[in-house]
Order: sequence, then C-alpha cells, then structure tokens
Amino acid sequence: MKLYVGLEQILEAKKPIAKAWELSFKLLNLDDKLLKVMEILENHENLFINRKNPYHNHYHLAEVTWATAYLAKHEDFTDKYFETMVILLMAATFHDADHPGRTNRIPFELEEKSMLFFKNWWKNNSLFVENIMSLTPIQIEQSVVELILFTDFIKGQEKVNQDYNFRKDAEYFGLKLVRMKKILNEADFLLNCLPMYGFNKTELILKESVRNFSEEKKWNMFLGMLKDEGLSFFNSDAAKKLKIENLVKKYISFLTENQHLMNDSQKLIEITKEKFKSGI
Repeated sequence: MKLYVGLEQILEAKKPIAKAWELSFKLLNLDDKLLKVMEILENHENLFINRKNPYHNHYHLAEVTWATAYLAKHEDFTDKYFETMVILLMAATFHDADHPGRTNRIPFELEEKSMLFFKNWWKNNSLFVENIMSLTPIQIEQSVVELILFTDFIKGQEKVNQDYNFRKDAEYFGLKLVRMKKILNEADFLLNCLPMYGFNKTELILKESVRNFSEEKKWNMFLGMLKDEGLSFFNSDAAKKLKIENLVKKYISFLTENQHLMNDSQKLIEITKEKFKSGI
C-alpha cells in the first residue's frame, strides 16, 4: 500500500488511531498476539481527541503512526523486530498526546507532557504486553519515553541526527534505539514535506504557532521549514530507498515558482495534487 493511500484512509476514519494501527499491523506483518493491545487502544481513542488544535490532534498522532510504520518497513530491523515495531508504534501514537497547541517555551517541555500522558496510560495497560514481548513492561516504558522525548523539534532532533551521523547506535535492551529515534523524527516531519499533503499540514501548524503573522511571513516560514529543516531529515537508508529527498527538492522548486498563489491555498493544493499525483 502507498503511503498516501493509508493517509487518506486515516483521514476518513472515525477512529484514526485504530485505523493507523490496523494498517501498520498488516504492513509490518505483526503477530496476532498484538490484537489485544490494538483493541485497548481503539477503546481508549477518546482519550487522545483534541479538537482545539488545528494540527496537533489525534489525527496527527494517527498519521505519524502510519508514516512511522511505512518508514520502518524499509529499514533492516532483524533483531527484536516485533519489539522494535511495537515500541515505535507506541511512541508515535503518544508522541504529541495532550499537546496544548503551541511551541515549546523551554526544550523538551511539551515532550515531557506527552511522556507523562503515556506513563499514566501505561501504568494501567502494560500487563497486556507482558506475555507477548521479550522485554519487561518497564523496559518497554523506558524505550517509548526515550523516543518521545527526542521528538523535540530542535534540541531532540539535533541530538538524534548527530548520534545517527556518528553511528552512535548502542544497544538499549537489544534495540537499535538511535535508528528508531531517527525513523520517528522523520515520520513526524515527513508529513510537512510531501507534495499533495505538506502545504495543508504546514498551514495548520502555522495557525497554532504564529497566529498573528502576515500571509507572506507564513509563506516564507513554510519554505524555510522545507529548505532549512526538511532535507536534513532525509539521510536514512529508508528515505533514500523511497527517493524522498529528490521528491522534496522538486516540491520546494515548484512552490518557489508558485509564490503568487500563496493567498489561495486551496488552488495551490489542487495544482500540487495534479503535478505530483503519482505520490509515494
């Protein structure tokens, strides 16, 4: 299944997080023993709903969960494959849970809020994974928390990229944790860099973070996010296999040439869809 197809199904679902887990479960060929955990998450989906936020809501959590599975599928995880995938999906599901709809005032502020949300949920639901994984509930909790913290947009992602580039991939309960952080960070930012999808998503982010900025300043910030941050995220083997880097470069060039449409976002989205309709 293409990445876009899954995203469209998630956006149409009444329970997007449950849909994201269902699609990820099939894509990654996960063990049926995980079905109980998926059932619990579906029953608890109302805990994640945040209608105040234009961007950081339960649909975002679902989209990142699916994008994480999609990128992880193209990585060579052999040791502790099942544990790695479950922890990645858990971290993606909770990485922006309970988000207040603003940027960090201090490093890791909002990530710690999401981490506490996860820990409170895990305290009451961790027993369901005790007999299906080789790691203990506390080891799983520590791994998920570590991943959530490093989705911090500046400090966390800077550290992840640095560790990844210097091949600091030490064992962590037998997990390749730096590669896992890299995948989660890429999945989180990927949605803002993809044609047919990115402009709309970044527009929603800007509604949260820079409400009083002019349209021109928002546009420049949007292009800046793509140019300065976007391409630096696509250094993993998975991204190269998906040819995402070239796709983003073409997308940036296209947007730069169409700045005259910055006040007509709907028309820009329609033109973008036509130009990049093959997608990934």
